[in-house]
Amino acid sequence: MYTQIMKEILLTVQFTDEHIYEFTNYCCKQSIGNARQLENIDHFENTYRDHVAIWWYSNQSFIYSVLNRALRNMEVDIIINLGFFLRDLHENIVI
Repeated sequence: MYTQIMKEILLTVQFTDEHIYEFTNYCCKQSIGNARQLENIDHFENTYRDHVAIWWYSNQSFIYSVLNRALRNMEVDIIINLGFFLRDLHENIVI
């Protein structure tokens, strides 16, 4: 029930580029010392709008593992930080 409520809330929020920055900033803090991961995060932040969300999810990128871990462990703070991505992914799938 909680996941359904969270989904409905995330689908109604209007996200901006600031939300992408907050998420990537969080990921950078988690990836200190991992130069390759930091490059992937920077690439994601700078080019997110160049591709649809489903491309990012299915691509060899960090987003797949971060999202799946957050959903599996019900890490609500990460799920909320990924709200912009979940909304875009949902819209890609529904179309």
